[in-house]
Amino acid sequence: MSNVKFACFGLGDTSYIHYNSAAKEVDEIFEKLGGQRVIDIGLGNDKDDEKYETAYYEWFPELASECNLPPPPDTLLPSHYDFNLSPTSV
Repeated sequence: MSNVKFACFGLGDTSYIHYNSAAKEVDEIFEKLGGQRVIDIGLGNDKDDEKYETAYYEWFPELASECNLPPPPDTLLPSHYDFNLSPTSV
């Protein structure tokens, strides 16, 4: 994985004993496998004033800068959902 670049942002809640453990494990495993971390892991916390967005709004600009990403749109795109129900035989 030496040619793989990665960044990881986790969604968690500090009231849990294993706060953001999944994101921390993924970040650690990618590094152990030889991946190149673009920026440090971001850890969202549902206990923050704006939930996970508090940390995300601090983390994302650095990621965007490192990856030359365009700025996110100022407005949300409309939601799009597809749902198909197929009859099944019992």
